[in-house]
Amino acid sequence: MLAQVARFIPGVGVAPDGELVRAPAATGTDQLDPESWASFSTFVDAAVSFGVPRIKVQCAGPLTMGIALQRLGFSSPDAFRMATAGVRTCVQAVEAATTAALPEADVVFFLDEPGLVAWVDDDGPIDRESAVDVLSGALAAITGVSGVHVCGPGDRRLALDAGPDILAIEARETVLDDAAILGRFLDDDGWIAWGAVPTDRPIGEASDPLWRALVGSWCECTRSGFDPVRVRAQAIITPACGLATHGVRQAEHAMELAAALAARVHEQAAAARLTLGA
Repeated sequence: MLAQVARFIPGVGVAPDGELVRAPAATGTDQLDPESWASFSTFVDAAVSFGVPRIKVQCAGPLTMGIALQRLGFSSPDAFRMATAGVRTCVQAVEAATTAALPEADVVFFLDEPGLVAWVDDDGPIDRESAVDVLSGALAAITGVSGVHVCGPGDRRLALDAGPDILAIEARETVLDDAAILGRFLDDDGWIAWGAVPTDRPIGEASDPLWRALVGSWCECTRSGFDPVRVRAQAIITPACGLATHGVRQAEHAMELAAALAARVHEQAAAARLTLGA
């Protein structure tokens, strides 16, 4: 994903092996590179054939991109300024291509931020307030529903401070550390995409163990302030991380398990509304 965004940034190039390099002659682009975005085009073509009512797309976020540019030797101010501009241009190009292919579909756009792990101990490459400004600046370019994907133990609070509509996190025990702020996010009508299907280990054939783990996390969070109805009614179920390293059958199985979990969440949310007379 870094290479996809890098093509939008003047002064940055992509080597044949996919590594980012400094390239003073590179002028950047405002169009999707057919080679870098081939898988995206295939995905959108498939979505068109199915006539989907909504579609989720994504690109690397500005904090993760900024860290990558720092490693190329750009100063911190330049790295994060360039990253923000590049991501904003990327967002506009991806949204335009998606809307052209699926004019009736709702677009949900996520910024993928594995780099948020750098701010967990308050020693990120730029101060926290500046990091929030960088991320919110990129989110502001999204015209549809916006989301931030926090990989693993990344800083969820920083992501929420940037103001996304959806926060994607792994369904793991460390969620309890941020239960209060996540609860307030739900109370403000935010949505949480729960990465409830692990992608870094074998997952078995049945969804029941994953369901028990998810509901167990929710029960613990409810004791810390989560609204038990909102946590179900404003939930999206996803794999924990990307499926790019999975084979086709493995990816299909992960999505089948996610769909099975989502169906059970929907049933519980509907039952809760009936119980409360909603």
